[in-house]
Amino acid sequence: MSVNPFVRALGLIGFAEFAIMQGLNPVQMLRLAELPQDSLQHPEGIFAFRRYCALLDICQRHSGNPLFGLQFGGFQGLDVFGELLYLIRNARTVGDALGELRGNYALYDGAADIGLDSDGDTTILSYRVGELGLGSITTIDRWVLEQANLFLASSPGSKVWLNASRVSLCNSDYVDDVLRVVSMGPYYGRITLEVTESGEVDSGDLDASLHRLCDAGVEIVIDDLGDGFNQDEMLEASYVRGCKFSCTTLERLLMCEQTRQKVSNLVASCKSSNKLVVIEGIESAENLTMARQLGFDLFQGWLFGKPVHL
Repeated sequence: MSVNPFVRALGLIGFAEFAIMQGLNPVQMLRLAELPQDSLQHPEGIFAFRRYCALLDICQRHSGNPLFGLQFGGFQGLDVFGELLYLIRNARTVGDALGELRGNYALYDGAADIGLDSDGDTTILSYRVGELGLGSITTIDRWVLEQANLFLASSPGSKVWLNASRVSLCNSDYVDDVLRVVSMGPYYGRITLEVTESGEVDSGDLDASLHRLCDAGVEIVIDDLGDGFNQDEMLEASYVRGCKFSCTTLERLLMCEQTRQKVSNLVASCKSSNKLVVIEGIESAENLTMARQLGFDLFQGWLFGKPVHL
């Protein structure tokens, strides 16, 4: 069966079991959810991102985690969905995957349609890239960089922190764009790039790019330390200015003494090396008190303000 122009991405393991619990077979379950079984073959069988999210919500409510597992499959268009699929593949439950989709890749809504197809006991999730899709994460990173350039030009003395994917940082055109922006004004030390945690790349290429950027006056921070590919050993690089801990880490800090001890040790190690330590997700005075007690330097979260248009 040909899947072009779709991207066969991954299977939902457990869909058949869930259908049986409802007294249905997988094909009947798809029909009940108004999803045609031939969605891989016919464009009219593809349904929108929001409907897929709604389906996951229904499955999660009725089955409970972790009935569904997520299995990585063969796909085309790695540059388009590589990071997205990495996040989904490494999610522990469907609920986690849904959170990743909504929290990190809302920009893909409208960039691609998503479909399901049942083949025996396997249910396949497929993507069709839309004509007006954003393309790749590097496209997004370059757009953000241009917006930052406009902001810096209009706000003398201000600084910006930008997420930059590992994929983008191994793209010579993106690195050249950053260096071009730095050279356009008095921007030395005013741009901080947060290296995000997803995207498997050549470590040597990443290291070379980060060295180039650091030499040009761009500060480098490791985003979401401990998640994905961003592990503790990255802090040893001389060009790394510091690190950030994610909202997920904050949640673990509130519940797990072992996590608190590990993070406390990492914070102390960073301070001894004169590296900044930042934590995200500060939404209450209690969160802030705990983060200060652990020794964090900077704090990010809705306690201080909500997103605004630049």
